[in-house]
Amino acid sequence: MKKTIVMNVCAKHPPFDGRVYEKISKTLVKCGYEVHNSSPNIESQFTKDGIYLHGFPQGKGMARRIKSLLLLRKLVEEVHPDCMICHEPDALFTAYKYYKAEKKNRSLKLYFDCHEAYEHWFDNATGMKCINRAVGKLLMTMINGVVKRIDGVTSVNNTMTERFKKYNSNSYFLPSVYKIDGTDDYHSNQSASLVYMGQFGKSKQAEIFTGAAKILKDKGIQFKITVIGGNKTGDNNPNSFERIVEREHLEEYFECRGWMPREEAFNELRKYGIGIMRFDSYTMPGNYAMPNKLFEYMSFGLAILSCSLNLEIKNIIEQEKCGILMENETAEELAKAIEYIINHHKEIETMKRNAYLATVKTYNWQNYEGLFKQIIDG
Repeated sequence: MKKTIVMNVCAKHPPFDGRVYEKISKTLVKCGYEVHNSSPNIESQFTKDGIYLHGFPQGKGMARRIKSLLLLRKLVEEVHPDCMICHEPDALFTAYKYYKAEKKNRSLKLYFDCHEAYEHWFDNATGMKCINRAVGKLLMTMINGVVKRIDGVTSVNNTMTERFKKYNSNSYFLPSVYKIDGTDDYHSNQSASLVYMGQFGKSKQAEIFTGAAKILKDKGIQFKITVIGGNKTGDNNPNSFERIVEREHLEEYFECRGWMPREEAFNELRKYGIGIMRFDSYTMPGNYAMPNKLFEYMSFGLAILSCSLNLEIKNIIEQEKCGILMENETAEELAKAIEYIINHHKEIETMKRNAYLATVKTYNWQNYEGLFKQIIDG
């Protein structure tokens, strides 16, 4: 019997992306589908996981990216999929043209997997905020126009899921949860130590971290935050986090581990008790990020330290009782949260266990396998 062919249409995503390849593609193979993924500037291959990867040339810059969409369209035609899942707006627009042409003659499905707040994509495109906002609004109008005419949408957070329901009733919540098989066991390490994993991006992370350290140093309170990622270890950039820590004489409050391979980083996470989220709510007003990191922390039994300004994370922390919420993204609030952690070990241990149990019961990838069968098979 011929397998249903599902194609993850990507205009920019790398071939072994954490969501597209590790989660969605592997799950689709497990469900019995023939899976094909596109990715720019790679060598086409059939992977050990049973996934066909298709490369196409793409030069640097927006103009060359747009030009490469013609080659992506040709790839889609060659694969001739029964269902397409698109992972960027330009991939969606490209696949939609094929969808309209093919839909007249055969059964074909098209879904948009919304990864991020695309209305903020062009916030820094020019020096004029009004133009940036107008371009962002135009992009979302174009996306919404296509969403009305396709089979459905999956989104990484509830904010996007509810927003797309205004245009398509088949709008599904599909968070980037970490666990795939749900077999990991919870082992308490009795640790209340703090860790931050990932890049700082446009957040106020460095400013808030060092500010909180100064406040607690003045009080004579000792603590340490380990940073996995952040800047490159040994970066000589005078504005790097390590250099700032040195200038402020706060070395005893931070340990910068730098970047490390994914699995090594995950093994490192198991040593800590509290995972700190990124403080960047001001960068995406009205659209709240729910990073993979949230579920990675929880899967390894870490309590979450975040801010109430991110409503998506706030709802999970309050519902699962698995972390601490700062009122604002400030050094003062972080210092207050750290003092609470130092003085409430029993409560932190309960939060850690609750975080892990939430991933076993709800936020694990196995729970979402049925969604793929539903949207692909009908």
